[in-house]
Amino acid sequence: MREQTPRRKRERFIALGGQFEGRDWIAWKVVGSKLGSPQRLSKLTYRIGAMRDPNVADANPANGCAQGLNIHAAQPDSKIVRRRHLVECRVSPDAVACVPHSAHAWRLGDTYTAGPKFRVQRLRVVASYKYVGRKLVLLEIDPDYELVPEP
Repeated sequence: MREQTPRRKRERFIALGGQFEGRDWIAWKVVGSKLGSPQRLSKLTYRIGAMRDPNVADANPANGCAQGLNIHAAQPDSKIVRRRHLVECRVSPDAVACVPHSAHAWRLGDTYTAGPKFRVQRLRVVASYKYVGRKLVLLEIDPDYELVPEP
């Protein structure tokens, strides 16, 4: 296995529509109404303000979905999220395990298991949202979160 360089990870993240806040990468995760992973076998909960740190995130970009926190580089629209909720996260570049080769910009017909995915070892959940129709409505924000201006 050949791990991606930090530069290659950043290039792939940008190509997927990724955005930044200061030095951190902005990420998105589709979750259930109780902020749990939508995968039935997963017991991960993405609570506001929490940092998640799995044992070891898989750094092999050849694996599309593997151990670690699989999140999205671009915000999914209401058709992908459907009745689920969405959490907004911040990720330090050094926490990024890889951007899988199979990751791609959102396409018509994608579900939350596809799209502009990347895998991390830890993250910070800063806000949760729900779509009401096609409008994204803020449900909760981390009271300790401060917006970092662009340099």
